[in-house]
Amino acid sequence: MFKDIKTKSDDNQEECKYNNLDPIVCGAKNRFDEFIFSTKICKSLLGHENWVNSIDYMIFCEKELVCSGSSDKTVRLWDVETAKQIGIFKEHSDYVYCVKFSKFDHYHFNSNVICSSSSDKIYFYDVKYDEIKLTLDYHNGNVFSFDFSPFQGGRYLCSESDDNTICMYDLDFKKLLYK
Repeated sequence: MFKDIKTKSDDNQEECKYNNLDPIVCGAKNRFDEFIFSTKICKSLLGHENWVNSIDYMIFCEKELVCSGSSDKTVRLWDVETAKQIGIFKEHSDYVYCVKFSKFDHYHFNSNVICSSSSDKIYFYDVKYDEIKLTLDYHNGNVFSFDFSPFQGGRYLCSESDDNTICMYDLDFKKLLYK
């Protein structure tokens, strides 16, 4: 499991994820890089036109994937082995602040779904069918982060917003539990 490192550097680096001695993935303006622990760049994943605000990593069907969210209002999906972009989602009307692969959809339906937030919404994109599977619209301000529960296969999702609220959702029943 990758762990988060939040840093600021001379390159205006925003976020990194690492996994023991596996490669490190770091996001910065207009790109993000994959490093080995010697800090030598292995691959650069180019395509975003503005800041990369969030990244997440997953192994799905024996393929290593990274998703990224950017101030260019897009969510992108990358094949780590080839360093190629394999998907792009452009439904956001504002900066994408947070992206994560859905643990709930992975564990319960063996499907690959990316969740992303901007403005007051959280979108669930079905990668296989290239469509929005679910939209959660319960905040009145920017949704800056969210996380899946570490129990029950990620059934519960909590989100926080600059409207000073935290929401908790039950993804199995697709409903808001608390605000």
